[in-house]
Amino acid sequence: MCASQTLIERQAMAAPNRDILKDSRIPATIRIGVTGHRKLTDSQAILVSDCMRQILDTLDKWLTENLHNSPHTFVVISPLAEGSDRIVAWEVLDWAKADPEYKPKLEVILPFPEEEYKKDFTGRSSYEEFKILLGRARSVKILDTMRPATEAYVPVGRYVVHASDVLIVVWNGQPPCGKGGTGDILEYARNLGQSLFIINIATGEITEEWNKDWVYDSLKYLDVFNGEHLNAKTFEEYVDRRFESLEKKSEKAGLPRERLLPMKEDLLPKYARASLLAKRYQAYYNWAGALIYLFSALAVIAVAIQTLFIPGPPYYLIWVEFFIILCVLILLWGLEHFKIHRNWIDYRFLAERLRIAIFLSTAGIEFTPLKYPPYFTISQQSDYWIVKAFGWTLNSRQKLSSDVPFEASKKFLLEAWVDDQLSFYSSKYEKNKHRMEVLDLTGYAMFIATLIASFMHASELEELLPEFLANANYLTFIGIVFPTVGALLVGFQLHREYKRNAERYSQMIAPLFSISQQMRLAGDRETLGKLLERANDLMLKENQDWRVSILSQKIGV
Repeated sequence: MCASQTLIERQAMAAPNRDILKDSRIPATIRIGVTGHRKLTDSQAILVSDCMRQILDTLDKWLTENLHNSPHTFVVISPLAEGSDRIVAWEVLDWAKADPEYKPKLEVILPFPEEEYKKDFTGRSSYEEFKILLGRARSVKILDTMRPATEAYVPVGRYVVHASDVLIVVWNGQPPCGKGGTGDILEYARNLGQSLFIINIATGEITEEWNKDWVYDSLKYLDVFNGEHLNAKTFEEYVDRRFESLEKKSEKAGLPRERLLPMKEDLLPKYARASLLAKRYQAYYNWAGALIYLFSALAVIAVAIQTLFIPGPPYYLIWVEFFIILCVLILLWGLEHFKIHRNWIDYRFLAERLRIAIFLSTAGIEFTPLKYPPYFTISQQSDYWIVKAFGWTLNSRQKLSSDVPFEASKKFLLEAWVDDQLSFYSSKYEKNKHRMEVLDLTGYAMFIATLIASFMHASELEELLPEFLANANYLTFIGIVFPTVGALLVGFQLHREYKRNAERYSQMIAPLFSISQQMRLAGDRETLGKLLERANDLMLKENQDWRVSILSQKIGV
């Protein structure tokens, strides 16, 4: 039995490497909300089913034509009331063209707890259908509205509108007859500019009112992410190194080895893609920024040499300046055109969220996906594609039981995540502080040398200088070049954010240390869970603050 189990584990660990690069893609999802009438005749129910298949075919064709690098699928958001809600949910879940690897998912939103909600159903068979669908849901949310039952459907309907990319409206064409009804929710969605597919059960017509650009904005960056080229060998080696590191830490903590296997098949490849791409674009951005500052300084130096020491034709160094400035403009264009800055920030933010998900999922700890306030529109959510990508990845992964030994789980999370992060922030703080100090001292030296040279030149004290510096042109050269180099060092420090990063990293050390110490003393899962929530919240806010600050610091003219 033991030998057989070992063989199975080895096969499971080896299997992902066959398509590991493909497994690192995150499917593009369209979130389909539904609002509609409950009481439908048999013919109307058939009509709605037929219309839903047409709508799904329309969306499938549009996704195929516009997303060239991403598999795609759907998520249906439904309150599972009788009639329209359930028909749309069934049609999406049973979508005929679904990729077996990316089957559609169901998210359920209920106005109140199940026991209260089932009073609205017409009979036992209706409740049984509700339970079947509820069992297929990847998430269930109950709104704590604290409202009378007659008013509870208003917030549920609006929640569906905000949570959706497109809204299916099953409607009889009549004006609203009350709050929370189909007509009322349709009017609310239109006022928000929501994308709509309206199935008119009176005429059998489908009316499309969807803003394709709005929907595409939530998917185009994900498609770019999935289409980024990565070397397969480098990618596999990176995944293997990360897995071996986690394996050693889990073994040391006493965490069962098999708990790592689902993570290697799903979360780890997606994290690896995001992390490697973030590293790539960060390197591009840093090198481009360093070259821009360097080239700008070299252009000034070239002109200074030409003017002070090689006056008159041929103007070789003026041509050098011309080509240097041309290179600067090309670099600036490249940074903007290839979205180097944006890609680095987005991919790093996604990687950090996936990395934390790896640790918590392995330890059997559940946590919620990223969310936005309901009053934000997609146009205000510059990283909405990350929210969708992370949400799909988190909710589609294999759920692990939470019966892992408490002490093993605690030790693994401490060493592999919290203490590792504490060490990371401490190390980064020291490195950034040291680099900041070196650049500060060098910059001060340049400006002080300029001050001395300017004083000597203005006071006509050149004779006090060594013979090779006595020429006034040398002092002029120093007066031009040294402050240019000083400005270069200041600009480079601002570009690399050494001071800001040192402060940011230092602010993370104390709270992480406190959480680490409290985790060591935690004696039960509830206490540990609260500490993990604090750690997750702390790192999420730090990532968000970093993202906002870096987005505003991109190089430009």
